[in-house]
Amino acid sequence: VPVGVPTGPSEEEIRPVVFALAGSPFCIKVMAAFDHKRIPYRLEVLTPVEVKKKLAPSQAVPVMRWAGVDISNSSEILRVMDRFVSGQPFYPSPRVVDMDSYLSNTFNLFVLYFNWIDEEGYARATHTQVTEAIPSVLKWAVPSRLLTHHTRSRVWAYLTRSPAGTVFRTREEAIAGLSAALRSLEDNLVTPDQAFLCATPEPSAADFALYGMLQRLVEPCGDTRIPPCRPTALVDARVPRLAAWLERMRAAYPVSFLVRNVRNRR
Repeated sequence: VPVGVPTGPSEEEIRPVVFALAGSPFCIKVMAAFDHKRIPYRLEVLTPVEVKKKLAPSQAVPVMRWAGVDISNSSEILRVMDRFVSGQPFYPSPRVVDMDSYLSNTFNLFVLYFNWIDEEGYARATHTQVTEAIPSVLKWAVPSRLLTHHTRSRVWAYLTRSPAGTVFRTREEAIAGLSAALRSLEDNLVTPDQAFLCATPEPSAADFALYGMLQRLVEPCGDTRIPPCRPTALVDARVPRLAAWLERMRAAYPVSFLVRNVRNRR
């Protein structure tokens, strides 16, 4: 073939692009899963303003753009990739499907509560991040607490409408509910030697989902250094096997939003 004559789509054209917000638990889920399977992809970290410009109004990160098609929702992204990965799929059993659904729809409520509603967690983990994303012209015209009030009110309405919303009636109930949920998750790790939540040979979608959420609850989200909203959660719940599991996941899948196209993203 003569030099310079294209023979097909370039690697850049066929490589998936993952649009993400720094610190998003669901984005961390997809990133860690892709890194585990060594799926080449390009990570594009957006600001909240850029999300509105680059993605459709109905889309929420993460969004995977591949061959001209946008796929949103972390679980749907992993289900699509299950058709192409080798070895264990991300969803190898109904148990993994059920746990991934529980984490996404129920356990995530605790992540939302302690990031947005709990005053201590909001001040530590979310307030600065949110106010920095507000355009300067709005900061000048409107107090930041009024600009963030709408979002916090929407989160509160979502929490209270959910079937598990009664656990958020008081802060004490929310803390107790989170501890109970963490102990229940640790029960899946029957022995200290069990490597993954659903006793699979490799980490599954459930492992990656919980890993992303614990990054926001108890860890600084890798290189973003976003402070955790409930850093004592694992200690409070007394879950040593779950804490050891988190250490293993962190060592295997370090979170990197700020350094692009590294490791398996090349």
